[in-house]
Amino acid sequence: MKRRASEISTPSILKAMQAQPNETPVSSNEPTKIPVKEQINTKPVDQPFTLEQLHDVWPQMIEKYAEQTHLYISLQNLPVLDPNYLVVITVENSVQHFKISQMKHELVGYLQRTLNNSQIDVRVDVNRVESENKILTDEQKLKEMVQKNPVLQMFRSKFNLDFNG
Repeated sequence: MKRRASEISTPSILKAMQAQPNETPVSSNEPTKIPVKEQINTKPVDQPFTLEQLHDVWPQMIEKYAEQTHLYISLQNLPVLDPNYLVVITVENSVQHFKISQMKHELVGYLQRTLNNSQIDVRVDVNRVESENKILTDEQKLKEMVQKNPVLQMFRSKFNLDFNG
């Protein structure tokens, strides 16, 4: 049995667009219009915060990384707060810089939620510590240790200690 095209009907987009708000749909297949309430701008107000407040939440944040020992140790140093809510984390080498930069979005998100300020950003700086002598001889090591603790020289002479045996 064949049906005529006039007997087969599908919802009309044109009819749906022309429908009045109080008009009920003709068939149950057509979607019902739900009035859209006016959206109120509920953007939270950015709360100012101090360096002390940042230092209060910092240990709680880094506790999440306690199982990642190297990362946890890298984050142990308290950050500095620059103008415009820029949190500056200082690390010792490029590996730490890379690791923290990879998780920057997590840090920023946590700080923004915790301190109620969407303007917070994080910057990672590398503070390279250069030593004067890269490779020290035994005599140089002893000399530095004696400078730190002069009693070592007394033990060395009292017990007749030498590097050659």
